[in-house]
Amino acid sequence: MKRIRSDNELVTKEMAKFCKERGIVAEYSPPYEKDFAGIVERANETIMNDARAALDTANLPNSFWGDMALITTHVRHKLLVSGMKATPFETLFGQKPKVDYLKIPVCRATAHVPKPVHKLSHKAEICILIGLNDNQTLTNC
Repeated sequence: MKRIRSDNELVTKEMAKFCKERGIVAEYSPPYEKDFAGIVERANETIMNDARAALDTANLPNSFWGDMALITTHVRHKLLVSGMKATPFETLFGQKPKVDYLKIPVCRATAHVPKPVHKLSHKAEICILIGLNDNQTLTNC
């Protein structure tokens, strides 16, 4: 790593020492000025816009924003970006991404409660299933 760019979130004595010891150039932009931060800030803004739209579409509370950001980022890595000849997934792994498993990622579900507290306690809990595929499933109850 040769350079770190930050909007002053990383301005600490420890970070300055870390960069100096390793010969890393630390560049700082004014906070909340995404024009100075460039590509990364624009990418973060796109991810957040996608997550916000997904929350609205699924009628989910804002507490699920992190899950939606993960899902929208996962999907974006499988899509062709304008000006590029391959998807980010293809660039990284050298093969076309599988997309046949992609489905609407949010639905209501029930989760088994392994040890109910009381004999009259519910044995299942209503949840929101947030998932991408068999290997990447997020469940929030």
